[in-house]
Amino acid sequence: MKKYLISGLVVLCAGLSFAQRHEIGVKLGTASVYGDADGAKFIQLGPDNSLNIKTFPFTGSIFYKRNFNYYQGLKFSFGYNMVFFNDISLKKYQNIKGASASNDILDASVTFEYNFFPINDELKRDETMWSPYVFAGLSGLIIDSPAATLDVRQRGTDYIITPSIEDSASKKKFSVGIPFGVGLKYKFGYNWTIALEALFRPTFSDDLDYNNIKKLDYNVQYNGVSNRPAAEAAVEKFLNENAGNKSKDWLNTITLGVSYSFGRTPCCK
Repeated sequence: MKKYLISGLVVLCAGLSFAQRHEIGVKLGTASVYGDADGAKFIQLGPDNSLNIKTFPFTGSIFYKRNFNYYQGLKFSFGYNMVFFNDISLKKYQNIKGASASNDILDASVTFEYNFFPINDELKRDETMWSPYVFAGLSGLIIDSPAATLDVRQRGTDYIITPSIEDSASKKKFSVGIPFGVGLKYKFGYNWTIALEALFRPTFSDDLDYNNIKKLDYNVQYNGVSNRPAAEAAVEKFLNENAGNKSKDWLNTITLGVSYSFGRTPCCK
């Protein structure tokens, strides 16, 4: 029994001795909100759907990962996301005007990562390695929640209601997300790794894209309205019709990252 116990400890210690314990890195890429404003679009190029550098969606993050062995690790990351959305791109929501805007989102995440090949191993000088990987975890999000104004004007017996977003009056809200995804790593030069990653993050918020006006801090301005009760009823109907759908918003990213691995346990030296 003692012989088997010692053999098991030796094997475990040997595995840990060559697995690089620590990893630090950065990731850059593009971010997108999957919600009411942009429907099934994974990547939104901005309110004008062009490659304008000023309105291009962006994500960037820094991370630290603690590797448990050749295959598994726990990653701690902090990121910034700037996302854009445009209600015009989805026909069934074309009656929602004023939803073209951006949202600055901060996220702090903890994810468990599993590599299909032993890429956490320390490589030799001329050795390289590829490995696909999967991950899942939990995120805390700080999102913008701007004020909205509903401009109500009477035209005959009808009421024209035009919402607008006021970014200057934006507040901050907290939400939770569940990040998961897949990626592909390439390790080279002892310690360096490049990773291409697709992350999907359903959240517990329905106002990342501002399309649920009831979730925003809004006020109503009545201009030239003769029948105030009828106008108020029209506003209530408008809010109910433009409350988004029952599903929550997603925050998705595609990134390219680079990281540096270091540190080995000294138990078997």
